[in-house]
Amino acid sequence: MNVLKNAFEIQPKVSRGAMPRRSFLAAIPAAAVAPAVAHAAPRDPHLEWWAEWQRLTKHINTATYITDKAMEPCFERQREIDRLIASTPARTREGVIAQVEWLIEDGRDYWGCDWHRQIAENVLGALRRLA
Repeated sequence: MNVLKNAFEIQPKVSRGAMPRRSFLAAIPAAAVAPAVAHAAPRDPHLEWWAEWQRLTKHINTATYITDKAMEPCFERQREIDRLIASTPARTREGVIAQVEWLIEDGRDYWGCDWHRQIAENVLGALRRLA
């Protein structure tokens, strides 16, 4: 409802507690971004653990003239990463992919049968295709 302020100017009536139009328009970009921030993908540590595990494995497998005693910190850290990857639930598709990649690589020579390896590889391929 408009109220006659003077003979030449008409002002809209603003009820007490209403948001001024400029404040409302300024809030629109923040409101549009809020859902995106609220639904941002969680950080999944499996990706970092998997990358570190691969670096450690490469280092362990290519190290020359190093005693087992000197390599013990690498072995200990690799065992810790094994435990973390296996026991921590993944929070993202990428985290699940990292877990399955680790499973395939770490279990390379220890599958109960070839079908176990094949199904793990099929699961990994399906996860990669799902976007």
